[in-house]
Amino acid sequence: MSPFCPGFILNLLTTCGCFMVLYHTVSFWMGVITSLVLVMWCLFLLFPDQKHTHDWDCIKTGLLFSFISAIGCGLSCLVISVILNDYSTIVCTFKECCADSWITPNITGLSFLLHESVFGQHVAVGTIIKLLRGHLETSSSKPLLLSLHGPSGTGKSYVTKLIIENLYHQGQESQFVHFISPVTDILSMEDTDTYKVKLKSQIEESVKRCSRSMFVFDTVDDMPAGVLDILHPFLDYNNQVNGVDYRKAIFIFLSKTGSSDIIHGAITSKKKGIQRRQLSLMDFEQMITNVAYESSSGLYKSSLISSNLISAFVPFLPLERTHVQQCIAQELMTKDIYKFDHQTDVEEVRIIADQLHYMPDSGFSVSGCKGVIEKINLVSRDE
Repeated sequence: MSPFCPGFILNLLTTCGCFMVLYHTVSFWMGVITSLVLVMWCLFLLFPDQKHTHDWDCIKTGLLFSFISAIGCGLSCLVISVILNDYSTIVCTFKECCADSWITPNITGLSFLLHESVFGQHVAVGTIIKLLRGHLETSSSKPLLLSLHGPSGTGKSYVTKLIIENLYHQGQESQFVHFISPVTDILSMEDTDTYKVKLKSQIEESVKRCSRSMFVFDTVDDMPAGVLDILHPFLDYNNQVNGVDYRKAIFIFLSKTGSSDIIHGAITSKKKGIQRRQLSLMDFEQMITNVAYESSSGLYKSSLISSNLISAFVPFLPLERTHVQQCIAQELMTKDIYKFDHQTDVEEVRIIADQLHYMPDSGFSVSGCKGVIEKINLVSRDE
């Protein structure tokens, strides 16, 4: 082989240049260099060096080493690509990130699950699905704030759990889902001002890390009045607050405020002969709004209400006996006692349902579906 082989050198440089272009790691100047190398290669083909024109060993060696260098160059460029451009993509393959691969709303799946596994709450389910779809599938002008109201055991926490699981791949374990409870977070009324600062900072930092964060406020009834007003600037119609965009965030309040009024409204409608399926959001929302604004709870005289920043006050209606029996049948299948709904022992479900308490004037369950698991454990199938 000749001591100098332009075919080998130019093959090597050209291959490296082409692979760098392929992996998108080149800068403007690297593109210029690659172009010059390609031009040199063309000149070599057009005006070959006579000394090496018939040097077949030179050509074979050049091709062989070009192929080997191409593989090495390609791998090198891939590493460079990871370091310079795709580091976050690689990291997000193994660790949760604020990206579509980890936050992928499945509204269709959520709608199916809510309709199939949440019983007697057509008003709440329909309202939540419509608002979530509008918020997630269009360009929202403000964050979504759902205030869920109703008696204990009617499904507020369960619905929230399903929402989270159908938005975040990690479900409730997602680092972008934040649970806030006044019972555990505020030790005394003296800590209220300090807590406001802490809560404000938590929301700012969380949304700064991920614009699609979710905040679930449990037992809003126990939140000291005025605390929730620190959310006002985040929930208002602002493109940014201190350089942070909050419009993709979701806030959910869980509250029992207005429960007695919701129950009264359901009983009154029933006595009037109005079918449960005929009830709508309009039958309850204004009533809940008024009660929440005037009651001694976290929303007392809140600017979130007076400024109309709450997307919807969602009522969870008291459950009838048939709904409780559906909860029992579902739990029996969850425990693998039955594989399919049609296999459920109707008599066993009736016996378990009898263990719960119902309002004498309406037949509504006092505790909703809460306590069903314990009653199933008490009523053994062997008895």
